[in-house]
Amino acid sequence: MSFPADAIDVVDLRALTDGGFVREDVYRKVFFLQTVADTPFTNLIGTDSCQSDKTEWAFDDVRVASTTNAHVAGSNPSTYRTPTGSRVNNRNQISRGALSVSSTARASQTLGNGDQLAYETDKELKGLRQDVEAIALSNQASVVGDNSATAQKTAGLGAWIATNDSFGSGGASGGYNTSTHVVDAPTVGVGRALAWSYITIQLLAVYKKRANTRYLMSIPEVIQGINSKIVAGTIKVATPTAQVSGMEPHKQVGQGWFTGVLSDFGFMITFIPNRIQPTYTGGGTSSNVVTCANVFLLDPDYLALAYLVGYKVTDLGKVSGLHDDRDITVEWCTKPYREDAQAVVRDINYALAVTA
Repeated sequence: MSFPADAIDVVDLRALTDGGFVREDVYRKVFFLQTVADTPFTNLIGTDSCQSDKTEWAFDDVRVASTTNAHVAGSNPSTYRTPTGSRVNNRNQISRGALSVSSTARASQTLGNGDQLAYETDKELKGLRQDVEAIALSNQASVVGDNSATAQKTAGLGAWIATNDSFGSGGASGGYNTSTHVVDAPTVGVGRALAWSYITIQLLAVYKKRANTRYLMSIPEVIQGINSKIVAGTIKVATPTAQVSGMEPHKQVGQGWFTGVLSDFGFMITFIPNRIQPTYTGGGTSSNVVTCANVFLLDPDYLALAYLVGYKVTDLGKVSGLHDDRDITVEWCTKPYREDAQAVVRDINYALAVTA
């Protein structure tokens, strides 16, 4: 028999004014599209501290090897070594996220959390870490603040690297300026396709500086492009043996992803896709301006983020009205102890196919 038209059904209950009597089946959890992998650069490198809004460090090199270092027994030296070394600095930047949550919102039962203020604070701390990640990998120049209208800024790694970098047509290095004592932003070049040869040239340059590239980091599209060309054989790499003689057969898995490659100098270079790394607008005329990305070659032994004040939640209290305010801040800077231990291939138009 059919259901009586005048009987009460859930459809009727939902049709009542203002949503009716049915308690909706809403899962009491809010899902974030975020994991710890969203800050791979921060997770990879070291942590340092600083004592002022400007942090400085020095570096030096062992002299070049000589093949003519032979002297007569009993002789006195005729020349002496001259002092060498350099001193550089970076400026600290204050990054912030502020919250104001009403007392009504805090008292209300919400999805996935108890106290809305605690929930929003935790969410903003995650967002602030992502801001630091993106700025640290950007081409941002350092800026000296005036405690008034100009906010102080830290130089991103994209601005720091000047010894080992390549760029598209019209591009130029930035780097530490010994005259102004700030880090200049690079001049962006015309967008170009990534060629694997650009990377191998920089790997050689870094190795000859006595550093060891162990990670290649870029946006996901670039990493995917490199992998697709390795799989296709455009970029030639040695293929590991799937089965060792005398052992049981291994389960075969189709390889669409390479975690990295062994460099010409015996170091494993791990590929790291970075979803937070920023892109930028390439140079050129209006007809060929495209969105570009950097490809970083990293030796994390010479990289750190330094903090004057770590991640801090300040309770601003109830200044007025029925709400609670929080000021979430971090004061930090990018600290490449040796920018010449790193390399960058700039101005990559990731819409173009990777070549050998």
